[in-house]
Amino acid sequence: GLCKECHWIYLYESRWMSTTTYIEKLSRIEKDEYQKAAFESQSNTVVLAGPGSGKTTVLTLKGLK
Repeated sequence: GLCKECHWIYLYESRWMSTTTYIEKLSRIEKDEYQKAAFESQSNTVVLAGPGSGKTTVLTLKGLK
């Protein structure tokens, strides 16, 4: 969840992301039509893409919505 006082987001297993990093990553997703579609989908999504394409980022941010 989001810690509004400290501007950090709890991810999992004691892993945190700053809200600044979260916003930066969201802005990158907005620039890629496929990442944006996967992020905004309301149903189950299959993501097929090569290494380093941002799959994990998109799915992590989608889970934080």
